[in-house]
Amino acid sequence: MNYNYRAVDPTGKKQSGSIEASNKASAISAIKSRGLIPLSVKEQDKSSSVVRAGARFGGKGLNSIEIMEKDIHKVKLKGKKVLGILEQFAVMIRAGVSLTTCMQVLILQEKDRRAKKILLELQEDLHSGRPLSASMAKFRTFNEVTTSIISAGEIDGKMDEAFHRASRILESEIALTQKVKSALSYPVFLLCITLAAVIVLNLVVLPTFSNMFSQFGQEMPLLTRLVMGSSDIFISYWYIFAFVVVTVVVSYSYGRRNSHSFRQNTDRLALKLPLIGEIQYKLYISRFSRVMASLTGAGVEIIYALSVAARVVSNTYLRHFFTKVLEDVKMGVAISASMRRYPIFDSLLISMVGVAEESGEIHIVLDKMAELYETQTEAQTKLLTTLIEPTMTVLMALVVGTVVLSVVLPMFGQYSLLL
Repeated sequence: MNYNYRAVDPTGKKQSGSIEASNKASAISAIKSRGLIPLSVKEQDKSSSVVRAGARFGGKGLNSIEIMEKDIHKVKLKGKKVLGILEQFAVMIRAGVSLTTCMQVLILQEKDRRAKKILLELQEDLHSGRPLSASMAKFRTFNEVTTSIISAGEIDGKMDEAFHRASRILESEIALTQKVKSALSYPVFLLCITLAAVIVLNLVVLPTFSNMFSQFGQEMPLLTRLVMGSSDIFISYWYIFAFVVVTVVVSYSYGRRNSHSFRQNTDRLALKLPLIGEIQYKLYISRFSRVMASLTGAGVEIIYALSVAARVVSNTYLRHFFTKVLEDVKMGVAISASMRRYPIFDSLLISMVGVAEESGEIHIVLDKMAELYETQTEAQTKLLTTLIEPTMTVLMALVVGTVVLSVVLPMFGQYSLLL
């Protein structure tokens, strides 16, 4: 069989050609015997698969995998997977291991096929002389913050610090997100149970008792009539309720995707929600501060760092004001002075940014600000959970209690007549 291959020689120069071998493993061995490091080996009559090989540590062998052709650039790996890759880069580079060797080690030990394919392409770009940050920017897996920090590390030669900073900011985001999700998981569970109970009661329990009560031949209590009437309406016109819910959800999603003004208005309202809005605001500010601290600490120019940090804020209403601050800074206005023009920024943030500008240690001050806002976000999330849990419990008790009372009252009435 004939195989097409791409490889690099010890000097890093790329080569390509074809080779005849009985199987893929033999082709790879033959390419290696020529003093080349294979990047890809492809059987000429099979275009559906690609064999990519990475050199083992010390050049003692090759590890190859077959990966189906797929646009890996649009794939987004889980945060913990990306965090593991960044942390391993930081540790190995700090230990004095070269970037290419780090890549080879990661490829050999990676078991996730998508992550392995990404690493293989990064390795190929490295051998072709492309900067790692530029290569990472091609993938949706690595966000703009990460690639910007790595780019700064390539410029000043401190790649270990760059990977450490990138991993630290990603670790902080993952930890904060998990804490918020964990705090809200129980209230959401209670809400789902309440909704399920309402549906079951209306579809199963109440119709059974309604048929039984109709045989009593007496007027039912007002509460019973109201509950049974609502059950009948729900059963008879459930499709209308379903249509309304689906229409609202689809319309909201469509408006968020296709109307910038609609999305900005809904984001503005979200920030005004009691307690929830404050949690969201502090979450966005902590993320902005963390990104600014990481980028400026890595040596990224302040205007570019500000533009990247503004894009990290997913709330379009708040991002609009960060963009205005960016425009002011480009005109020569200090960040703190620009923030004072917009009431959406709280006084603490403005004061601390002013202190950071005066001291010249923006990354240190903003890093502390990020920690402060993250702590406040976590505390307020716990407070919200503390308030929601008893509220949901009482709501569930009221729903079930009302239904039980509506069923019991006519039974007691019938029992009184029998006596």
